[in-house]
Amino acid sequence: MLVNNAGVNTLHHRVNVDKFPVQEWNRLIEVNLTGAFLVAQGVLPGMLKRKNGRIIQIGSVLGKIPARLQCAFNSAKAGLAQLTRSMAIELGSSGILVNCVAPGSIMTDGTKKLFYGNDAKQGVFSRRLLAHIPMGRAGLPKEVSGAVLFFASPASAYVTGQVLCVDGGWTAGGFLRDF
Repeated sequence: MLVNNAGVNTLHHRVNVDKFPVQEWNRLIEVNLTGAFLVAQGVLPGMLKRKNGRIIQIGSVLGKIPARLQCAFNSAKAGLAQLTRSMAIELGSSGILVNCVAPGSIMTDGTKKLFYGNDAKQGVFSRRLLAHIPMGRAGLPKEVSGAVLFFASPASAYVTGQVLCVDGGWTAGGFLRDF
């Protein structure tokens, strides 16, 4: 089994696409998309030989619904979702299942500092973000790992090529509430 769980975003280059630096574009695409492709290529010979395997990509809801000023991250995660589907149709007959977990806003140590801190600016941002999530809260890491465990378990033996959003309903769309 492979869990492709590497990813980066940018904090310093939140600008419109016409001003987005190509070096930063390349860095985000290389880590978030090309890295997953290369690691999968590295494990596939053994999986193909055994005619068995699971590849679980960790994507993002921003691969499904883009956020402003994040053209490279949005594109890389959308590409990862499409890579997942491409690999699934190519590898399914070899007994290899390929799926993707796409988290929304998850309460990690990093997001606690970045989005959910105590200062007023972060508080305003986090309220705006949570206003788009029907469950009204950030997710927990164990909720993401639960989805990964499902794809790793026998319960998903007939599931391949899927992107499972773990996002409190964010990608269901149309939900906005006052804050």
